[in-house]
Amino acid sequence: MQVETVLSVVGFGALLLADAKGIRERSWTRRLLLLLTIMSLSGALLRAISQEATSVDFRSFKFWLGGVLTLIGSLFSFYTVFVEIPLWQKADGNSPSTLVTKGTYAACRHPGFWGTTIFVLGLSLAVPAPAIWNLAIVWIVLELIVVFIQDRWILPSIFSEYTLYRQHVPFLLPTRKSIREARQSYRDCKHTL
Repeated sequence: MQVETVLSVVGFGALLLADAKGIRERSWTRRLLLLLTIMSLSGALLRAISQEATSVDFRSFKFWLGGVLTLIGSLFSFYTVFVEIPLWQKADGNSPSTLVTKGTYAACRHPGFWGTTIFVLGLSLAVPAPAIWNLAIVWIVLELIVVFIQDRWILPSIFSEYTLYRQHVPFLLPTRKSIREARQSYRDCKHTL
């Protein structure tokens, strides 16, 4: 097994543990697990890139398109977790432990999955090499496993309304209806902020 794969499994495993109900209440333990996630995934990414640094053509269209997609994926992931959740909780006057069901979370239950996917696919375009392609596949599969476990066991144990939310909002693939709901929630938010 490659070092990048082991680091990826450790990183996504730590992310999954950080969301567990008992750990979520212990802020220091959760912060340490999130730090382990960042360090492990960064290590996997840097190791994969360093193995293929000579195969990068900085002048190619694929490099720049991949770079733009990588940036978009990163920003989207950051937005869905660190900006959007606090924004909706504040707009609705709710506590940080309240389930967010608006914005991208009205379009699908795990919008961050798409940020990760866009990020690694962009990276695969920018650095077209087997180590990066393998890392992209591993990250997408691990992210799918994480969101599935979160969706089935972790989030319903944390949020009492999650089962109802699951009945009305698609898992990963937004529908026309869910996209309309998401857009409407942004329009409504403009009136409350």
